[in-house]
Amino acid sequence: MKNSRYIFLNKFRALLDAEQKTNTKGLWNNQELIEYLYMSLDDINIVPPHTNLKLKDLLGNEKTERTLLFRAASFAYFAVFLGELVNNFRVDDDKASDMRCEKFEKKKFRFKKEYDKLINNKIELFSKTHQKLERHYAK
Repeated sequence: MKNSRYIFLNKFRALLDAEQKTNTKGLWNNQELIEYLYMSLDDINIVPPHTNLKLKDLLGNEKTERTLLFRAASFAYFAVFLGELVNNFRVDDDKASDMRCEKFEKKKFRFKKEYDKLINNKIELFSKTHQKLERHYAK
């Protein structure tokens, strides 16, 4: 079986290609995408309950895969947004560069919103489990 990094890289690339409706190799190279995947994994691990998940641990579960990919996509679009902002910043009013920046910023926020919904499920599940354990041991 191929390693989990390669599998997630392909899934991530497919998600971004579908979002952009084109091949995204010109926007992000593979090393950047792998970095965004690991940033996303770090984000997931620090949300309570703190976990030490690896990419391979998320494979096969659609919900956890989407959580990882959506957060990674928000990082990827944020990077492009910052790049557009830096590369096209002008003191005069340049509506074309503003529109490009706004487009990437909107995509970043959309993916972040989806990630937030999915990660809140992790927090709620932890909270419910914690409450059940407290009730059990209070008896």
